Amino acid sequence: MFEEAHTILEDEYGSTMVYWFMENAQYLINGEMIIGEAPQKIKTKKVLGIF
Repeated sequence: MFEEAHTILEDEYGSTMVYWFMENAQYLINGEMIIGEAPQKIKTKKVLGIF
């Protein structure tokens, strides 16, 4: 089951992200802060360039 999930995540996100997910899970288990990216502001589209 773990190997199947690992394969799916690796196909979907790449091996770097799989390592990042596993590392963050270990940090949570140890009660440490997880590594995360800063949130990015979502730009809203203007309707017909007027608003």
